[in-house]
Amino acid sequence: MVAAETTRMPMVFSNAKGSDHPIIFVNQAFLTLTAFDENELLGKPFESLLEPGTDPEALTEIGTAFAGGRGLETQVRCRCKDHGPVWVTVFVTAVRDRDGRTVQHFASFVDISRDKEVESRLRIHLEQLEYRGEMMLASVKAIAVQLLQSAVGQQGVEDFERRVQALKVASQPDCVEPRVA
Repeated sequence: MVAAETTRMPMVFSNAKGSDHPIIFVNQAFLTLTAFDENELLGKPFESLLEPGTDPEALTEIGTAFAGGRGLETQVRCRCKDHGPVWVTVFVTAVRDRDGRTVQHFASFVDISRDKEVESRLRIHLEQLEYRGEMMLASVKAIAVQLLQSAVGQQGVEDFERRVQALKVASQPDCVEPRVA
């Protein structure tokens, strides 16, 4: 237990025998991460550490780890007392007695808030880039249709528009390549 108390990695132990896996130990690193006092967490259900509205799939994974004793690694938002939630990767591992029975669960937390912020900014930039690309393509298409109308007729314009649409679809992620006539 001395190692768990002194490490810089946020850690929590919960009682495997309680139905809601009550917290029986939190280290100083976890208290620093969440700004809670130890007495505010001890005896509380493990799930109380998680932000309300946590992804149901992540909750199911955590429940499965507790029920089956298998290891787990998932990303969730952890509640904090004095500031908004922090994104963490939580690792849950069973602690077994000499007979192999699970008596506790050990959870360690890695703060990934900065990674999530960067991911969010990149997603916004990507959306802006996609929008600008769509607008550029629409402008090129409008100019080309005006020029082609008299030169190739309506059928030629329709063929051109179909090919431009195919380019647009092909540039979308996870698409099946369209057939161009």
